[in-house]
Amino acid sequence: MAALTDTDIANQALQMVGTRFQITSLTDGSKEALNVNLIYNRIRDQVMAMAPWNFTRRTELLSLLK
Repeated sequence: MAALTDTDIANQALQMVGTRFQITSLTDGSKEALNVNLIYNRIRDQVMAMAPWNFTRRTELLSLLK
């Protein structure tokens, strides 16, 4: 399965709410892109916090302090 970009997800959401327009990027300056930017990050963060998703974890190599 190919990874979806933020723009792909935004276009799917726009389609679900009934708009006939698509955006080319989240920063393309269109009315649709501006509205997506109002809520996209907040909704993404809320969904990521809903469960302990494995793909949202980040692993760091730590050094031992003596």
